[in-house]
Amino acid sequence: ETISTNTSNAGYDRDAPLSGFAQLHTQGSGGTTSYGTFLVSPQTGALAMAEADHLSPKSNERAGAAGYSVRPARYATDVEIAPAHHAALYRFTFPSTGDAHLLFDVTRKIKGALGSDGAEVTLIPREGKIVGRVRSKGYWSPAKVDIWFVAKVDAVPTAWGIDSAGVRQDGATTAQVTADRPLRAWWTFGDRGRKPVAMKIAVSFTSAERAEALLDQDVPGWDIAAVRSAAARAWDGVLSKVTIAGVPEADKRRFYTALYHSAIQPRDRTQDQPEADRKTPLYDDHYTLWDTYHTLYPLMSLIRPAEYAGVIGSFIHSWERFGAADTAFIAGRNFHVGQAGDEVDNVIGEGFLRGVPGVDWRKAADVVLFNANERRRPRYLVDGFFAVGDRSPEGEPQRARSGSATVGMALN
Repeated sequence: ETISTNTSNAGYDRDAPLSGFAQLHTQGSGGTTSYGTFLVSPQTGALAMAEADHLSPKSNERAGAAGYSVRPARYATDVEIAPAHHAALYRFTFPSTGDAHLLFDVTRKIKGALGSDGAEVTLIPREGKIVGRVRSKGYWSPAKVDIWFVAKVDAVPTAWGIDSAGVRQDGATTAQVTADRPLRAWWTFGDRGRKPVAMKIAVSFTSAERAEALLDQDVPGWDIAAVRSAAARAWDGVLSKVTIAGVPEADKRRFYTALYHSAIQPRDRTQDQPEADRKTPLYDDHYTLWDTYHTLYPLMSLIRPAEYAGVIGSFIHSWERFGAADTAFIAGRNFHVGQAGDEVDNVIGEGFLRGVPGVDWRKAADVVLFNANERRRPRYLVDGFFAVGDRSPEGEPQRARSGSATVGMALN
């Protein structure tokens, strides 16, 4: 994570100093920032709480689909990260220069802003476990959503504490804060003598118990090489769907980088649901379909048709649960916003025309027929166009314009 003025909505500016490593991000989005949730900051020496106070230049940065590594130069600490589907395994190799710390910022979001409508954290020193929850606030979607994390370390902490609303409490193990107040917690490990500290962390939109279950499922041990290898195999399976030849190596790198980005959003969160719902697909963070229905989904229908069917199944699940499947679906919640027209219809319709297997098309028809009869402007239903001055059904902010809205509804 970075907090410079050039930091993108994904939370990163390659030329800025690092503030730490957050667990949730979007990519390709504009507008108000979302996520950047649960920042972890490795530090040595005097512990700095405020994000702007623990920025560090970086060196030895390496990024790939199956892992990331970097050295925050200020702390001379080597950081390695290996991802799993719902979790990640970190390895921190601190210098032999005094106390080593891991700081957890529970309430921040992208660019270091506060993004909390209330939060809580609990440290369990004998288990090296920390459990936290934030109710998100100030994200692009106005929904306030509870998000939990569980993190475990393989080393025995020598000290710990909580910084609650700016008040440092050494030795504290639990705290809650109300909206718009920061909450942080930390482990201290003493001088590790270059012996690494491993930390694994998982996030859930369902419960702390589900976060821990996903953590134990995805990263049962502490072998970072094994987690990295599993991630590499998974990404090889995705990226090998398309092969290209006869182009310069730089172009090949650009192509596969773009193909990688096409596969990380929306997210398959089917297993991050209550047990009764886990047989029903849940694809989250459509951010948003007015951009992706004509870019991402035609490709997905060709190279990942099972995933495409899962997305349509997720639309159906949203319709059955909430009474709507909206163009924006973020953090597990509908956001009725758009530019007039319903891009969900376009994804379903294109899937039908392309013969995507594994879809209950009768249930999918319920979604598009609701949109056709209830979410078109009355003038369009009667006269076939959206006029200047007409209000779109999405509410505020009004994004629809006569020409684009008429064409959008016609495509539906």
